[in-house]
This record gives sequence, C-alpha cells and structure tokens, in this order.
Amino acid sequence: MESENEEEIITTSPQEKTMMLTKTRQYVTPYLPPPVVKTIHAIDSNPVFTSYTTEPSMAILVSTLLCFVVWNVLKIIGAVVGGGKSTLHLDDADDVLADTLATAKNRGKDGSGSGGSDKEEIVYDDTVVLCGSTGSGKTALLYQMCGSNGGLVPTVMSMKATVGYIKSSSATVRIIDYPGHPSLSSQLPTALTSSSKKKQNPTRIIFTVDSTKPVADGAELLYSILTNATVRSFWENMVSKNNDTSKIPIVIVCTKQDVKNAKNWKRMKIQLRTELDKIRKVVLKSTKNNKSKDVNEGGGGGEEILTLGVPGKTLDFEKLGEDIPVSIHFTSVSCVTGDGMDNLKEFVTSGVIVD
Repeated sequence: MESENEEEIITTSPQEKTMMLTKTRQYVTPYLPPPVVKTIHAIDSNPVFTSYTTEPSMAILVSTLLCFVVWNVLKIIGAVVGGGKSTLHLDDADDVLADTLATAKNRGKDGSGSGGSDKEEIVYDDTVVLCGSTGSGKTALLYQMCGSNGGLVPTVMSMKATVGYIKSSSATVRIIDYPGHPSLSSQLPTALTSSSKKKQNPTRIIFTVDSTKPVADGAELLYSILTNATVRSFWENMVSKNNDTSKIPIVIVCTKQDVKNAKNWKRMKIQLRTELDKIRKVVLKSTKNNKSKDVNEGGGGGEEILTLGVPGKTLDFEKLGEDIPVSIHFTSVSCVTGDGMDNLKEFVTSGVIVD
C-alpha cells in the first residue's frame, strides 16, 4: 500500500503543478498590460516550450521570481556574514598603503630613511578617525594625505577599516579610515573610542560628506555618532582626564568640490543642520510616544534617549548641548585639484583648525 501511494503521488504531482500554474495565469492575466499578455500567449503557443510543459509562460515567470528571491536572500546573508567578519582592523600589519608604510618604517629621527624590517613597529603620536557615509571620498582623502603623488586615486567600496600615517616635523599621526557601509555602522563607536595595544586614543575626527549628493545618509550617521552613549562618555572622560576645557574637534569635510554641481561648505552646513533637525524631531516624538505607552502599561518610562541641542529650539552646531564636548567645523576639499588639502593636513597633524 505504501509503495502504491508513493506511485500515485509521483503520477499526480505534475498535474497539480500544472493546475496551479494555470490558475495563476488566469488570476494575473486581467491585471497585466496587453503587451505582456500577448507575450504570454506567444510563449504558450510555441511548440518548443509546450513540449516541456502546458504552461511554459507561468513556469518561466515563477522560475524567474524564485531566482530573484534566492538572489536577494543570498545578498542579505552575504551582507550579514560580511558585516560580522569585517570588524575593526587596527593592527599595523593590515595597512594597505604599502608605500606610505615603507616611508614611515624607514624614517629616522630627522625624517630621513634609517631602514627597518617588515615587523618593525610604527611609532605614532596621535590618532585621527576618518569616517562618513559610503562613497563620500574617505579613502581618496586618506591616499592624498598619506603621500599620493597627486591626482585622483581610484578607490572601491571597502568593508574593512584601514590605516595610514602622516608625518609632520613635530609628530606622526595614525589615520583610521573606517568604511561607510551601513552594515558596519554599529561598530563605528569602537573605532571612535578604542586605543591600540600601544597607545593613543582618537583625539579628533574627520567626517566626510559628498557635496554633490543629498546629505540624508551622512546626517543619519553623524546623528548616530553624536547621540551614542558610549562615544559621549568616552569624550567626556577624555576631556576630564586631561583637565582640558577644550572640546573634541570634528571637521565636516565637504568633498568633490571639483565637480560642477558641488555645494560649498556653507550650503552643506545648512542642509546638514536641517536634516539633523528632522531626525531629532522624529526621535523625540518617537521617544515621547514610547514613554507614554510604557507609563500607561505600568512600565518605568523606558531608557533615556540621548539627543542633540536644546529641545524646542532649532538645532545649532555651536550649541549641541553641555553633555556633548565637541566642536564642529566645516571645510571644502577636492582630491583632484588639491584645494583645501593643506588646511586639512594641518588639522590632522596638529589639531589646529585653519579657516
């Protein structure tokens, strides 16, 4: 009996599939445009296709949709797996700027070459974090600041933090180029607050925005940095530990100024402030609603959500809040023409803001 049932299932299964495809065709056909209906009729009338199945058009359509779904699932899995593996790499052995590293390893006390092995440690005096949304020009800036011979260096989207070095007459600075891929944004606070095995916490930040595109993605990332509890606590402790009344400097670098439709830093400042204000209002409204819901349900009102500026007032970069010990500055640069690069290098090496 068991074998007979199996044979019956095998015999009727193709018929059931055909009926499902027929029902699907009958259901969707009234909603399709005439050219598509005409194409379906042509496929179903073609003997080449009908020799394989009585509903070739639906079989092709279902197969295509299935492939589309599988492809997107694989992309999601790849992004998740890639995001998990693409953690912050700060070991000097992982640096991709080989020519810059060679220069740094061979430098002497007077800046001339002194030789050195591949395992020789690079001594640096300070750390700067370079971050921003995807495609905003971070890696191009890194190459320009760390010794590119001029011109625009071709780059691709990175899934791994890389490190470069820039040397002045007074100091050698390590620059961490953190990738802007959304799947890695949750790990950015680690780069902003971590120190290597050797020394030097990040003391200043370069945040890039593409001056040829809308600022929404950049604003969202910047807001997440400025309202991150771990990052804020780190900044406060660092300022307090150093008995320093100054704030952590963040330079918003408006890149690609050589492009025709690029906006200068003044326009970008206005747009970024407007976008941050929108995000803040949405967060505040959501927080208020959640707290009301928690109170009505007998909860404690939920955790405190950090925000920016003074509630009820328009966001002001000069008045982000007493608990945010940062100062935000804006500048425009071009990696093609070199405009603004000297001022940016001065900020990296000395922390001085050059207007």
